[in-house]
This record gives sequence, structure tokens and C-alpha cells, in this order.
Amino acid sequence: MKTNAFLNLIRVASTVVFSIISFPYTSRVLQVENLGRVNYSLSIVSYFTLLAGLGITQYGVREGAKYRQDRDQFRQFASEAFTVTVLSTAFSYVLLFGIVFLVPRFAGYRELILILSLTIGLTTIGVEWVNTVYEDFRQITIRSVVTQIFVIAGLVLFVRNEDDYIVYAWLLVLSGGITYVMNWFYNRRYVHIRL
Repeated sequence: MKTNAFLNLIRVASTVVFSIISFPYTSRVLQVENLGRVNYSLSIVSYFTLLAGLGITQYGVREGAKYRQDRDQFRQFASEAFTVTVLSTAFSYVLLFGIVFLVPRFAGYRELILILSLTIGLTTIGVEWVNTVYEDFRQITIRSVVTQIFVIAGLVLFVRNEDDYIVYAWLLVLSGGITYVMNWFYNRRYVHIRL
């Protein structure tokens, strides 16, 4: 319990430090308008990410903890939860694409929204709740800190002027995407999820 609390403290503290370092840099380099475009697009995508998730993370942690001692039952449960999430993700993408391509207001944000929407599918394959079920907070913390270091390095190397807001959006997607893909393979030590 103490170790998990300490690891969670490190994760939260690194997130605060990351924000303190990255926000002034991005706001200075990208300027208010372009940073606002990215944040607005990110907020639109976040609604569809919530829809795609359907609360499976909380449900998966609560119900998955009941089955974690029985590998076969947990595999069955995790595969069912993953399948539901894949279906809700597909539905979420259909709605997102419909809104982005049919609502004229989003025409100016289309490219950013489409880039950032990759995080919806990547979050789905990340199945992070499996780490929580098995109380693998070490993996969650390491992944979080490494991701934040990656983003800060990417910001300094590739976001150099206000026109680099598309690069910034790709950095946000890649940082999450790399960790979610790594998590998919890492979680095989606990469960082999199938559709």
C-alpha cells in the first residue's frame, strides 16, 4: 500500500512538473491562437474519447478485481470488456467523422481534430485498467514519467515557431500512442485479450 501510494505521488508530481515546464514553453512558442486551436480540438476529441470508453475503465477495475486470481475467467472478462470498448470506439469515430465533415464550424479544425482523434483508438488498445486490476502502479508510473520526458524533448526539438502547432498535435498523439501500444504488449504478462 505504501509503495503504491508513493508511486502515485511520483506520477502526480511529475505531471505537475511537466505542466509547469511545458505550458509556458508551448504558449510562448505557439502563441495564444495556435495553442487555442490545439486545445479546442483536443476538447472536442475528449468528448468522443469519453463516449468510446463507456466507463469501461472503472467497470473493468471493479469487476476485473473479482476475477484476477482465475486467469481463464479474467481473460474471458477482459476480452468481453475490450470487445465492448472496440464497438463503442467504432461508434464514437462514426459520430466524430460525421460531425467533423458535416458541421461547417469544424472545417477550420478538421486536420487537428482528425490527428488528435487517433488517441481514441490508441486509448482503447491501451487497456490501462488491467494494470490497475493487478496493482501494477510501477508500470503506470514509469510509463507516465517516460511519456512526459518524451513530450518535453519533442517540444524543445520540434516545436520551434508558432506554425508548428500541427507538430505539437502529433507529439501529443505519439506520446500517448507509444505508451498505449507498449501497454498492450506489456499486459500480455497478465492476460491475452481477444475480440
